Amino acid sequence: MCPFVDNRDIRCAGHLSLENISSAFEHCADRYKECPVYRRLLLERRTRERAHAAVRAVAGG
Repeated sequence: MCPFVDNRDIRCAGHLSLENISSAFEHCADRYKECPVYRRLLLERRTRERAHAAVRAVAGG
């Protein structure tokens, strides 16, 4: 299951609807690592984590 499925990101809205429920299960549960939105969200998360780590390092904590 995509780790971002509960984030309510607007970029996922087209997949996560009752109208597209079968597609959502296939795409978001089985093949999420192929999803360009997943990859973008993962990159954004890693960028935020690095930025926070840099701020903590500069602040001495």
